[in-house]
Amino acid sequence: MSELNLDFLNSEQRACVLLKKLYLSYGYEYFRLPGFEEYSLYAENKSFLPEGDAITFTAGGKLLALRPDVTMSVVKNMRAAQGTKKVFYDENVYRRGRDGSVGEVAQMGVEVIGDVDGAVECECIELALGTLATISDKYLLDLSHAGIVKKVEEFARLSPKDGEEYRQYLSRKNRHDFERFVTRAGVDGKGAEMLRSLIVLPPKQEDAFSELYKMAKFVDIGREIEELKEMAQGRERIELNFSVVGDRDYYSGAMFKGYIEGAPAAALSGGRYDGLAQKLGLKAGAIGFALYLGEIPRYAGDKPKSADVAVIYNEDNGKRALKIAAGLRSEGKNVLMTKCAPAFFAGEIVAAEGKDD
Repeated sequence: MSELNLDFLNSEQRACVLLKKLYLSYGYEYFRLPGFEEYSLYAENKSFLPEGDAITFTAGGKLLALRPDVTMSVVKNMRAAQGTKKVFYDENVYRRGRDGSVGEVAQMGVEVIGDVDGAVECECIELALGTLATISDKYLLDLSHAGIVKKVEEFARLSPKDGEEYRQYLSRKNRHDFERFVTRAGVDGKGAEMLRSLIVLPPKQEDAFSELYKMAKFVDIGREIEELKEMAQGRERIELNFSVVGDRDYYSGAMFKGYIEGAPAAALSGGRYDGLAQKLGLKAGAIGFALYLGEIPRYAGDKPKSADVAVIYNEDNGKRALKIAAGLRSEGKNVLMTKCAPAFFAGEIVAAEGKDD
């Protein structure tokens, strides 16, 4: 069977087809979800969600919400599953912005729930890189580790409140405000040095690991460094960047974000989230990522597709127009039948002359 030509699809549609093929090649199963869940699922785990309130409605005496996140729904609907499950999804999520507007976002991604070992983590990183490569040949994956951030905060004896504030400076690589923060929080000496080291960590793998090993002389992060090395080494387009942060109650290991040239924000986001799985009743490991499909056409420079030929007809020659259009389509052309040529039509225009027999 010949390979399907996908040229007629826009970049988002092509990506969706190619990514499904990619995930199936790794043995992942396609997973379908309900369009809404009970609002309590999201209300109890707000810090795991991206910005934007869930869109709620009442039905059958229950407060329900259109799905603002896929990962939570996957975990919730897998609680009865046996063994390790590897799935991928293609879903829409719905969020209300700060201005009250309602947004619909197309997402595609993978989730693994169960026995998540080093091999599974490496496979997830491999899939994340393959996902970005499907979208663009110019991409980058930033990789960090929640365990390292947590242990450095503990070494510096940060309170939970101060730790939350520190992660804000870390996420923005804000060295200036960080210096004022450590003074205000009374953190000095090695504690301040270790916190600062994550903010200024060089992105290149060799340099970053060199600095992390220096930190490991004071903070017990050796195991976490080896986990990062296993995921990163030998793979191009991965940089270590601890500005990739998440809620410490949910994330327990690797965290990563993927970028494609031309997009102002991350196109892909993921990580190891054992904490969320356990909070939702699963005694299992969990890792996955989501790709935000909706913005791809804009950054890929997609242009609206139009017909190659417009066949113009009137009330007297519709049958002739049908035959002309069929002949042109048999030549592989996209043909629009219309009584009036569209404004600024760039294709060929053919008139169905005469009258039907």
